[in-house]
Amino acid sequence: MQVSKTSQYHATDYLTYAIRLALIGMVCVPVHTAVQASDANYQVTSVFYDPDSAVNQLQPNRSDMRIPQRMQGRVVVRAPRPIQVDPVLTAPVENLEQRRFSLDAVRMLDAQLFDEQELMAVMTPWTERQLSFAEFQLAALTLLEHLREHGHPEAVLRFSQMQFLENQQVAVAIEGLAPTDSYQDGAPRIQVAGFDVRGVTLLDDAQVQAHLAPWSGRALSVDELSEAAEAVAQLLRDQGYALAQAWLPPQEIAEGRVQIEVLEGVVDGLSGQQGITVADTQRIKSEVIAGYLAEGVVAGEPININALERQVRLLNEMPGIRSVQADLAPGSVAGTTQVIAEVEEQPLLTTALTVDNYGSKFSGEERLGINLNLNSPMGYGEQFFVNYTGSDGTNSYKLGVHAPVGYSGLRVGASYAALDVELKEGSIAPLNQSSDSESFSLFANYPLARSAAQTIDLFASLDHKTYKNNYPDFGFFDNQRDISSLTLGASGSQIDRYQGRTGWGISLTQGDLSLKGSGDSSTEGSFTKGNFNISRLQALPADQWFVYASLSGQLASGNLDSAEKFQLGGPMGVRAWPVGEAIGDHGWLANLELRRNLGNQGDANFEAFGFYDIGGVTQYANSGSAPAYSGPNTYELGGYGVGLSMTYSDTGNVRLVYAQKDRSNPNPTASGTDSDGTDQSGRIWLIGTLLF
Repeated sequence: MQVSKTSQYHATDYLTYAIRLALIGMVCVPVHTAVQASDANYQVTSVFYDPDSAVNQLQPNRSDMRIPQRMQGRVVVRAPRPIQVDPVLTAPVENLEQRRFSLDAVRMLDAQLFDEQELMAVMTPWTERQLSFAEFQLAALTLLEHLREHGHPEAVLRFSQMQFLENQQVAVAIEGLAPTDSYQDGAPRIQVAGFDVRGVTLLDDAQVQAHLAPWSGRALSVDELSEAAEAVAQLLRDQGYALAQAWLPPQEIAEGRVQIEVLEGVVDGLSGQQGITVADTQRIKSEVIAGYLAEGVVAGEPININALERQVRLLNEMPGIRSVQADLAPGSVAGTTQVIAEVEEQPLLTTALTVDNYGSKFSGEERLGINLNLNSPMGYGEQFFVNYTGSDGTNSYKLGVHAPVGYSGLRVGASYAALDVELKEGSIAPLNQSSDSESFSLFANYPLARSAAQTIDLFASLDHKTYKNNYPDFGFFDNQRDISSLTLGASGSQIDRYQGRTGWGISLTQGDLSLKGSGDSSTEGSFTKGNFNISRLQALPADQWFVYASLSGQLASGNLDSAEKFQLGGPMGVRAWPVGEAIGDHGWLANLELRRNLGNQGDANFEAFGFYDIGGVTQYANSGSAPAYSGPNTYELGGYGVGLSMTYSDTGNVRLVYAQKDRSNPNPTASGTDSDGTDQSGRIWLIGTLLF
């Protein structure tokens, strides 16, 4: 079956279609068409668009970039009215009882008014064989009945006067077909052979034409032509060029070629400083803000919203900046844009005060911590910091600085840390032990990805640590360990369409340990260890319910110094066990939490959760060198519990946890206790932080 596409537009409600049925062996030739197509070109006579507008195609949570809504364009197409010919198929049919007919050469015109395949299915009993005139009439009447029952209640079947001349054809006309919705809306349709797209510099023409293939070679309405233009704009937006616009310019459509004009949304270099204006800076230097934005905004080039978003997010992470809002505004030239950045600064000095019971029983469980940050005192995004944590037997200090290098987001820094420990009365107090340590670090961090949904960071650190243990009553036990190491790693998070966030991290450490005095000689020399973590926070179908799961671990090349081992016990591990319980060269830890957000009470938000923790360690990677009294080399710990957290606006938070053991200690001390000298079945952890 062939479908003629000659007639493209019908304005009348009364349409006549001719089905031509040819005799066996004859070529089907049209003898009558009720509607003839005009050869005139369709002409777009007026177009309205706003070249200064911008399109808001940003991902969710891009609140730091404000883009005005695009004005919707309208296209007016005027087309010549079709020529209507009155039907004349009213003559009687001559006696054809001696003739034989076939439906195999049926040709239908303008099949848009019915389902061609459906009609042929109805006519299947009479196809692929010769028919008598009576059978031919029955086939035609069956076809008519089907049309009346499927959307064409006024359909009428008429036979024309047949004249058996050279081609000996018989013609049958069906009148009164109801127009389909595409005709009822009165929309003109244009036969489109292809598109000529102008103004695209970011993509090659083959890519654009492939994207327009669904609209080529079809009869399109004005709305469908607009859809094709919008598809070109959307193709660019999907590449990050969110200001791209496409429209149909005034044109005469000859030979079916439709023109599409595109504005890619270039940055106006005449506005501000190369298209960037920075407002409201006091301590932070405006050239720093402009320098970061210029990494994603290049004058005279189309603006890529993904590149701009990355730079805005980096600025919002910079010390000294509370927030940066980037507005995209019309440029001084039609079709261009400019970036206007508004900056809200942080205070010069920010402080965090922390109280918790996360310490060791032998050096003081109750701790007080204070962190001081000096944010961009020179206005370049640098930060100086001093941290202190103290308890009855511990004083820990750390100070350092980090600063940006260039405008790509790379930051480098250095720090110094010191720890002094005086052990309290306990299981090892008779040794009268004291310890101190210090460390120097050089570190760097590079943000590989920043978007509303994804972050990826690369990091590196070069560390040197010194640990000293002093035993005044047993001087031959004194020792010093020096560890130099290089760590390389990556971390990131991803928010997905399943209402969840996945976090991950990996690192590899290559180090060297040197010993002075007594110590475990099996740990001396070079070592390698790898660490990993992965987590998932998932919203559940029930409102305000979430599940959180995490897995972390460590693998080592050999026996490690105690400072490099993996630890299970404590508030950040298996929470039912004390700090320092179960350490090993290899280890893994899994946490599962069910969380329920309880809503707000005033400015405070509350969340309750239940959890289960489990983990395992291998104390010595090389068990052959393990001390004889070390207990089982590989074992596991587990526990479960409940907790409650409160976050008070932006000024602080409190977290309370109760955890219960799910098993006895597989590696107790000689006295049958945990490593802290106790045998508690449950533990309470409390931490509170105040920001000011």
